[in-house]
Amino acid sequence: PGVNLKHPARGELTLQDIFTYPDLREVSQASKNSASATRGEDFLGLCIERARVLVTGVDRSGKTCLAKKLFRELQSAGLVPVWLDGHKIRSATPEAVHRLIREEFTRQYINADFDKLKQSETQRRALIVDNYHTAGIRRSEQIRLVEELSRFAGLVMLFSSDATQHVLDIVSGVSLTTGDNSFAHFRILPYGHVRRNEMVERWFAMDEDLALDPSAYSREVVAVKQMADTAIGANFL
Repeated sequence: PGVNLKHPARGELTLQDIFTYPDLREVSQASKNSASATRGEDFLGLCIERARVLVTGVDRSGKTCLAKKLFRELQSAGLVPVWLDGHKIRSATPEAVHRLIREEFTRQYINADFDKLKQSETQRRALIVDNYHTAGIRRSEQIRLVEELSRFAGLVMLFSSDATQHVLDIVSGVSLTTGDNSFAHFRILPYGHVRRNEMVERWFAMDEDLALDPSAYSREVVAVKQMADTAIGANFL
């Protein structure tokens, strides 16, 4: 479920109004040591370069928010992304995977022509799978699933719960981040002071008159900090 946020001067807000990128850190496949952080603004380019990306984070870290933002960025870049939810994945067979992609593509695009999409270059297609850890398949089938996804799209991005994905990898003995054609693994970092300040500045930029009243300004700062804590982790629309 999402959360509705309202601004006193702008009314109901959209993701574009308030979204602030998180930073991410790539996790080394060999040692699991963390590399340097990647700015969220630069993440899409890195994803296109890597082609197969696994993004994990703790609960309410903003995974779905980031996935939705990247979906829009992919469209702006001329690619055709299709959004899949792990809850709807019930089989890894080619027929089931393509049927789901067709259904979701048709639902997400007006005048959708799936046959035309299939005829386009693979590199123009992208798949974003949110809640990947909830896919209703046996863990032994997850490699088959991602292979089917990768055959369809040149860019595949999986968003999964950090802890749950780790447990699933251990239980199944299958890891998406090792072996041939592995996924580059990035972990969403907690919002620090800089990123939180960016969100607050976005909020105040919507009401220039607020700065003229110091008392109101102070009250609003407290309210916005509380709002930031809510918006960061919610599936905000």
